[in-house]
Amino acid sequence: MKFRMGWNLCLMACLVLAAGAGLGGCANQGGTGTGHGKGPTLHLITLNEKGPYWKPLIDSAKKKAGERGIRLVVKTGQPGDSSRPQKLIEMVQEAIDQKADGIAMAALEPEMFDVKAAEAMEAGIKVVTYDTDIRTSANRLSYIGTNNYDAGKGWVSREPWI
Repeated sequence: MKFRMGWNLCLMACLVLAAGAGLGGCANQGGTGTGHGKGPTLHLITLNEKGPYWKPLIDSAKKKAGERGIRLVVKTGQPGDSSRPQKLIEMVQEAIDQKADGIAMAALEPEMFDVKAAEAMEAGIKVVTYDTDIRTSANRLSYIGTNNYDAGKGWVSREPWI
């Protein structure tokens, strides 16, 4: 639980830093979400809205956005929906169309999301990926997540298997 809370705070810090990087005078571009004031608008795009990973992440982001006067727009996919990758891409496009100040996204399909992240960055929208990264690191400011291959190697090297 302690790790998860730290991770949530790290994600929110990256979003706040991304929004603050040269965006202090930007006007709010509408949208709905959590947070008050005339601060930046950030879109948080998640794969799911429930469960022990996603719900605390969303709740923490909403809380931090409210504390900082940030408008947070949360968009989530639905597990088991075969069209979920396309719907998540449409959510990113919506953030681009609404001229969001920042987007944090879990890239369900790294190649598909790489193109949208590049479009967002070209439009001046700060992009942070988490949980699953995109293919091209130049198309985002930061990635927050685990290198599962290295984590697995470290775990196997410490575990007695017999």
